[in-house]
Amino acid sequence: MNIRFYQKDGRIGAKYTLTSEELDKCPIRPDPAFCPFFDEIDIGLLPSKIQKTGKQRIREYVERACRRRHQNNLKRVRREMREADEREQNVNRVIEVDHDGLMLQGRIKSRGSAYGVIVMLEKPFASKKGYVFDYPNCFAESVGGKHVFDEEGRLTNVLLGDAEDAVIRLYKAGKAKRKHPKAVNLVKALNIGGEDEEDD
Repeated sequence: MNIRFYQKDGRIGAKYTLTSEELDKCPIRPDPAFCPFFDEIDIGLLPSKIQKTGKQRIREYVERACRRRHQNNLKRVRREMREADEREQNVNRVIEVDHDGLMLQGRIKSRGSAYGVIVMLEKPFASKKGYVFDYPNCFAESVGGKHVFDEEGRLTNVLLGDAEDAVIRLYKAGKAKRKHPKAVNLVKALNIGGEDEEDD
């Protein structure tokens, strides 16, 4: 741990940064911009009575205070990561979309142990397949802010917008299949692959 002292109005304060070895042991979310371990952390001004005890005692006090702060940060980040992981694994959200005056209802669900979510249509009829969203799949998507979950494990606005579009696409596909089943089945047989769809 690297400790740096400073003075403010006659009072002594301290800040610390972690060494590269200590950083290697820290749990870090996929987006390190939200990690508290990279920045210099100010533990504030020392109590006046500690400041009067001399260099050795000041160093011992500050080192203990810095280590205590670091341990508290580790506990907090681990707890937040656990909570975010739980939110990501337990997504089950109903969404409603107005499409040409018809209210469609879909559901966003976790994919079990796989990363991301699947979007299904529930009303006016249930889709047998859904659209899978598991971005970012490349560096550009990540830098561009295209994520399924934010740093707290909550669904992003980008995903919610894409989920609404998916519900409409599922509705249109289901409606076409009911209206023109032979043509839809022939197109399906002619095409190899298709979009990112997954069975329920």
